[in-house]
Amino acid sequence: MSPAGEKISGMTWLMIGVLILFFPALAALTVVFSRSQKAPKDFKTQFQLEGVRFAPAVSADKAKAKYQDSSWDPTVLQFYDEGPEFLPRETEFEVAPFPANDSPETATDLETLRRYAAQARTPETLEMINFEKDMGTPLVSYEKAGLYSSAQNPDTDRLVTAAVVEAGYFLVKAKKHFLRVRPDFLAPDLKTVIPNPGHPSYPSGHAGQAQITGLILSDLDSKHRDIYMQHARAIGTRREIAGVHYPTDSIAGRKLAGEVYAKLLEVPKFQELFQEAKENFVPADESAFAGYTPEDVNAVSVPAVPDNAEETGAEQEQTP
Repeated sequence: MSPAGEKISGMTWLMIGVLILFFPALAALTVVFSRSQKAPKDFKTQFQLEGVRFAPAVSADKAKAKYQDSSWDPTVLQFYDEGPEFLPRETEFEVAPFPANDSPETATDLETLRRYAAQARTPETLEMINFEKDMGTPLVSYEKAGLYSSAQNPDTDRLVTAAVVEAGYFLVKAKKHFLRVRPDFLAPDLKTVIPNPGHPSYPSGHAGQAQITGLILSDLDSKHRDIYMQHARAIGTRREIAGVHYPTDSIAGRKLAGEVYAKLLEVPKFQELFQEAKENFVPADESAFAGYTPEDVNAVSVPAVPDNAEETGAEQEQTP
């Protein structure tokens, strides 16, 4: 081989060596650049997505879990057996199935509850959660907030109690059909602040009964409709903050209660109760509405409970 040939061969080998070293580095840079282009500009949004992505998956044995008959509170079943007062027992309302236990929607629900547990359990909210835990009707919560006076509105007490009981029957009927397990069964890391009620999770009874109460008060006093409905929503949301309901429970409970109320307004006996309450309704002092501050869960941004997750709260029996 000529010296020129040897020189060309040497340069060729040198270029091959450079290419071997260069292309892996170029490929790595390309991957990094590509990921940076696809990443959200808002770091908080990216962090939240990462939190959902790495949340513990629901195990296969829990994916098809249903609420167990043995876990029912007998008093709830007795209430159900008594049936409704105004509407026929067989009245049907369309309630969409809840998202599957191992679905992305349920994973998002559970991640939302982790965020609430990490950041939304303020002393004031915990006080309201415990106060609303066993309330007879949501009116007591409205009264505590200064938005209603039971002493001045006995007719409204009777009206709302009748509506809440009626909605309660159809909410329990849906619970018996769907048998959704409580959130901490699927996510044992999620600590509740009150004991789980003795009935299935879906749809939410508190959210539904608060909704029908808010709708009635809004119809009796349309001037303060927005605040009545904000408080109704807050009651349901506090059950999510407590860890005993998924957000999708609250949505379904509100929808069902609204449909029950629409049906009740067609019943003459219920119409009479409504007219009596309407004629005699006395709204709360205007200063109470002016000073009302609704629950602000939009400020919650923590994507997941940290490693040292709070250990407070009621111990839960881990059976569906």
